[in-house]
Amino acid sequence: MSSLIESLESRQHMADFSAAINFQPLNAPRAPKMSIDYGAVYDARRGGLTFGWDADNRANAVDRNAIEISRTQRNDTFIAMQQNGTFTWELAVPAAGTYSVTIVAGDPTQTGDRMAIAAEGDVIIAGMTKPRRRFLEGTSIVTITDGRLTISSPNLSSNNKINWVHIESVEIDSTPPPAATGKLAWKKAATMPIARVEPESAVVDGKFYVFSGYSDANWQGSKRVDRYDIKTNTWQRMADMPIGTTHAGVAVVGKKIWFTGGYTARPGTINKQDVGSTNVIIYDTVTNTWSNGPKLPALRASGGLALVENKLYYFGGEDRSRANRREHWMLDLSNQSAGWQSRASIPEGRTHFGTVVINGAIYAMGGQQDIDAEATFLKTSYRYNPKTDKWNQLANMPLQRSHLSPNTIVRDGKILMFGGEWKFNFELAETLSYDPMTNKFTKLTPLPVERASGAAGLIGDQVVFTGGKKHGWFADTYIGTFS
Repeated sequence: MSSLIESLESRQHMADFSAAINFQPLNAPRAPKMSIDYGAVYDARRGGLTFGWDADNRANAVDRNAIEISRTQRNDTFIAMQQNGTFTWELAVPAAGTYSVTIVAGDPTQTGDRMAIAAEGDVIIAGMTKPRRRFLEGTSIVTITDGRLTISSPNLSSNNKINWVHIESVEIDSTPPPAATGKLAWKKAATMPIARVEPESAVVDGKFYVFSGYSDANWQGSKRVDRYDIKTNTWQRMADMPIGTTHAGVAVVGKKIWFTGGYTARPGTINKQDVGSTNVIIYDTVTNTWSNGPKLPALRASGGLALVENKLYYFGGEDRSRANRREHWMLDLSNQSAGWQSRASIPEGRTHFGTVVINGAIYAMGGQQDIDAEATFLKTSYRYNPKTDKWNQLANMPLQRSHLSPNTIVRDGKILMFGGEWKFNFELAETLSYDPMTNKFTKLTPLPVERASGAAGLIGDQVVFTGGKKHGWFADTYIGTFS
């Protein structure tokens, strides 16, 4: 594991150039370890940096003096980018190249601001602030060719209030990616007993298990569990879940399948389901029975669950208010009475992402922030090293995508993602492969159909893909064979 981490980190590091800028009035308290921008035009500043606006923007610098809400000084101040004009901000960088850019935008005392902020034309912030999510945060790797990082407002109808920006140089391996691991020949298999969108799935002992999911526009998770046998091309119904649960974290532990959090069904109610749960339920594939595990510390759904060295790690997701979360907890299965323990938070909150483990490292691929038409679909992915308790950002995906939770698998040390959504209600057929050793993406033979939120599993050297949505709910099943 250590050799893999060291190899990848030697390809991508962020030590050559780093700058953190807080946007604030000139006389406001300074945020620790940050340079200040008070709205002046682009020019050289103290500390050897050169940055500023395309026109005088000092009149739009604000200090809310609301630390009890903002929690930190750097979030307590902002500069409006679209008051009395539309303003663009730039920062000089030492050389052309790739840079990681993090932006935070928001107003501690006002919500309902729709924001869209881009760096080098790549939209990093997109969404609306809410009482429980007053600040929007985004990170992306951008390429700078003219010596200046440019931050702008791509949407004139937005109301951008930028709090701070952090930029670091990133070295990306420019070696051409290897050829794809092989082509996929797809054929139809036995149809799943019911249509399913956003189910959970897992493979144990060469059998493909599919749990819960939505079957119609009622959007209420089913209790139903079905198992597919690729040798006989047949489906068999198994013991129902204790409660209909979608959007749970899923991990295989020996012969058992663990589920953490999720949306839980409320049959016969107007709300249909509860978003977020502390439930931890366990399915035993040998006895076909269910039991309970130690509850999560807080209500969560749409996060990632992974098993490394007999420890479970749950991270990201959303809470009951649908706010994106970054918290990360670990459960030692050898000492379950100790409960879930805090670990380093994932750098970007996200939901509906793919989660896999390769050589003891945990990968969080893509995903989104916010929901439905307000969602921001992400290109970013991260790798977590449980031994060092640290996260590292990976190369950006070629296209942003979400709804990867049940349809991301590992084959031959590479991560395969089948279908997904690249923006709200725009599904993909694409099969995307990521190689951790080269930090590169390639494309394999696509699915026969465009689908988001289907379920995928690897049995031997064949892929099973079933269900998903594309202007409807589906139960068709496909087998992919590599060549």
